[in-house]
Amino acid sequence: MRSGSLERTVEFIVKLENRGPRMEEWNDNLIYALRARGLNDNVAIDTGPLLNNAGLKDVAAGFEKAPVGWGNKVGDLFGQNTYLAMESTKPILSSVMVVSEEYYDEMVSQAKLEMPKTKPTYDIWWAYGRKPEVDLKTN
Repeated sequence: MRSGSLERTVEFIVKLENRGPRMEEWNDNLIYALRARGLNDNVAIDTGPLLNNAGLKDVAAGFEKAPVGWGNKVGDLFGQNTYLAMESTKPILSSVMVVSEEYYDEMVSQAKLEMPKTKPTYDIWWAYGRKPEVDLKTN
């Protein structure tokens, strides 16, 4: 980071809003698995305070809702990413859920079909701040 440069971060809350029953089943088990491993599924909310704690100045933070699997190009991309996440978490979550691979695959297929109907969203948190100016003559 250069002195005075603008630094930014974007994170999302793992828990989807407006989930259908199969998406809810997958999403709740994902959150359970993350927490069981000591991971914070809500770290996105802390992006502003984290930048403040890192010594950045003029920090601003907030969030926007992003569609998942519906609505527009952004929604399509978040839907694709969520579907890929569902596929890649299959080995862990099918074990956590104690279900067969066939059951898991059917849950994912149904969850994908639910997205345009239930219109799920992610809360996307953003934050930015400036690195303090450093006087190179005194340092």
